[in-house]
Amino acid sequence: FGINSKCETTKEQDVILKNYNINSFYDKVIVITGASSGIGKACALEFASRSATVVLSSRNQAKLLDVEN
Repeated sequence: FGINSKCETTKEQDVILKNYNINSFYDKVIVITGASSGIGKACALEFASRSATVVLSSRNQAKLLDVEN
């Protein structure tokens, strides 16, 4: 769908916009390296909270399992 150059929307576009959640990653797969701590961990938790399928990797398996839980 598109919104015309005057930023006016049709009723159909209004319905689509109301139902579209820009914060949802439901059908996305996110791969994160370094996911056991720091920014990687924070990103993993954030994407998971937004319904993404998150693939995690890390050198430290024990810390990675903590992120998973």
